[in-house]
Amino acid sequence: MTSWFRLRRAVEHTPTVLLVVELQPHAKTCASLTLEMRREGAGWFGAPGCSRLLRGIRVHVDRRKPVPAIAASFESPAR
Repeated sequence: MTSWFRLRRAVEHTPTVLLVVELQPHAKTCASLTLEMRREGAGWFGAPGCSRLLRGIRVHVDRRKPVPAIAASFESPAR
């Protein structure tokens, strides 16, 4: 935990963002903002069994810290 506090202190009051993306919360109490994200859908282009390209994704986001919780959904459409 000491390392997380040092990293947080290093970016405080700067235009820098320290972003950690993990399956489990590692920064715990050091985190200023905690988001829980889950994929709701994805659009793929190409034939199954061949190379396919991601054409769009839909993600649901819940804010866990600071409370109160706020939920939002985002979608990146294919272009």
